Amino acid sequence: MTAMDTIMRNRKELLEFLSEIKNYYLGYNKDLENDFKWKLPTLLEDLRDGNIEKDAVYTAIHIFGEARYKEAEIEIVKYLDNEDSELRKIALNVLGVHWNSKEYLQIYESVLLDKKEDEDNRSMAASCISSIFIGTKNKKYLNLLISLFMDKNESWYIKDSAYFSIICIWGIPPQNWPSFAKKLDYKKDIDWNLIEEIEKYVSVKKLLV
Repeated sequence: MTAMDTIMRNRKELLEFLSEIKNYYLGYNKDLENDFKWKLPTLLEDLRDGNIEKDAVYTAIHIFGEARYKEAEIEIVKYLDNEDSELRKIALNVLGVHWNSKEYLQIYESVLLDKKEDEDNRSMAASCISSIFIGTKNKKYLNLLISLFMDKNESWYIKDSAYFSIICIWGIPPQNWPSFAKKLDYKKDIDWNLIEEIEKYVSVKKLLV
């Protein structure tokens, strides 16, 4: 096997490759394109064959997302029901946020509504939906997200995630969003007039917070 036939199989090497890809798509190093042409197919082959170290699989999937390498889609979809919640999350992230794949909307919804699912993954599912429908004012998903946001039995984390997805789908510019860095203050950070407007728009029955 020659050097050109091998691929990085450990986490350190894959993280370096991920950094290269990010720099490439930011326009910092366009000379990397030919390098990707052999690395990405070989990386996909290694993922299929189980030749990537366990703690590096997450990064491998992330690489495919950043590189827009949709040839890996069939393999990535398999991780949506993986027993490892982190691998489920990165699969959601790549399919829904990186690639905006509508084919898996039913899965994003199912994860979002599953209270037994890891909350980070539920939040990621909300991000998948809002990434696909950003600025569209899609009634179906605004309805779903408003219901979650107003559900007094939901955790603050899911309610906050729902709120960010709501304002994203409604088309509020990110510079006008509250900070992601802290739990939302429902007296200061929430635009209740907007929530009322959206409720009327989607005809959602208001619940007590």
